[in-house]
Amino acid sequence: VNFMHHFLLYARLQGLHPRRTEMLQALVEKNFKWYQQCLMLDMEILRLDWFRGGAYQDFFRYMDSAGGFWLHRWGNNPVRTFAVGLLLEDRQVRSLTLPYAHQDFCSCGPSAPPCRRGSPTGGFECEAAERPAGIAASDLAEGLLDLQPWRGTARQRRQHRPELIREFVSEQLAG
Repeated sequence: VNFMHHFLLYARLQGLHPRRTEMLQALVEKNFKWYQQCLMLDMEILRLDWFRGGAYQDFFRYMDSAGGFWLHRWGNNPVRTFAVGLLLEDRQVRSLTLPYAHQDFCSCGPSAPPCRRGSPTGGFECEAAERPAGIAASDLAEGLLDLQPWRGTARQRRQHRPELIREFVSEQLAG
């Protein structure tokens, strides 16, 4: 039995629909399948009082009692992601867009031109800006839509234009 089975059982025991928020709708398919998307961030700003509170602790203890952390290597990321999606309302969760780069991901910040590979070592560069483009807050559920498997939605087609895909493939073949 995997993580999703235990999550669905907990939601049912609590009388909560497992797709009750936009965040969960972005993670959990209509047939209640999950394609392993979750938030895995190098930086998080959390309200520790909520994570120390009764609702989250009950969810965590339930998941811990299933033994999945030890038997199936469940990580903290899916547990936190699904707890936040199930136990909070969408309006209580925000995502920040800020200048950031890590491995094959780069963002020059909100409303900034896209990053480009620029240095001889393959590092990312942003357009010559005196300072970063700032920070923008948005719905976390919106960002989770980017983690979904390819379905050819208008959002996916906009973000994965053919010329960007060709450029990525060329970079992979060259490197």
